[in-house]
Amino acid sequence: MSTTESNKAVIGRFIEEVINQNRMDRADDLVLEDFVELDPFPAQRQGREGLKEVLGMMRTAFPDIHWVVDEMVAEGDTVVTRFSWTGTHRGAFLGVPATGRNVTVKGVVIDQLANGKMNKSRLLMDRYGDDAAAWGGAVCVVVLSGSSFEGLLQRLPAAESVFVDLHVDALASKLYALHAEAKALFCCAFAP
Repeated sequence: MSTTESNKAVIGRFIEEVINQNRMDRADDLVLEDFVELDPFPAQRQGREGLKEVLGMMRTAFPDIHWVVDEMVAEGDTVVTRFSWTGTHRGAFLGVPATGRNVTVKGVVIDQLANGKMNKSRLLMDRYGDDAAAWGGAVCVVVLSGSSFEGLLQRLPAAESVFVDLHVDALASKLYALHAEAKALFCCAFAP
């Protein structure tokens, strides 16, 4: 088996055994102790133990969490995985109280491996799923300079006007394309 295929197999085992089967002990065999999360969750500690804590937090919030690999490519020591996961929101997640609703979240993770184990990771995930309304609604906070906020939102498709997304750069690019004075998407807040 080639190195790229071996690396893909490590990531596949991590998703299936550690995440889907909740076998955290398997992370010891698949992740380096000094693992680095390049885009950590709020308050996430670095290292393999920090990764396990985040996965435990996700499992608590979504007891039936299940990840599916939609696409995986590898080159050298890097594996890029486009994924989706589903789960029922039964516990608080990133400050959002449990809703009891089923959610689907999509994302991409870029993993770097060393010596056959996960070494570094960059998780780019829509942390609130395709249907922000399933979380109880959302409000996007946008900073504009000298122009009509309402006019900008009217030109965004309805789904994007409430789309809650971690990828600030992508959404900011859409805003810039619609209006030259849009400065940035700063945050998202949930309405009751």
